[in-house]
Amino acid sequence: MNANQLLSVVGAAADTSVVCFAEASSEFEESHPQLSAMMHETYAQAWPDVDFRREVV
Repeated sequence: MNANQLLSVVGAAADTSVVCFAEASSEFEESHPQLSAMMHETYAQAWPDVDFRREVV
């Protein structure tokens, strides 16, 4: 496996995590509580005026 293939796999995994976080936050939190907490903290630091724990209907 070359570097391009490896980075492609890593990028796809990161994209999948972000999509799961955005589309099914509560399910993501149940399955991956530590990663979910880290993502909430990081996003809150980047965008302090946005409540990422609130569901949008």
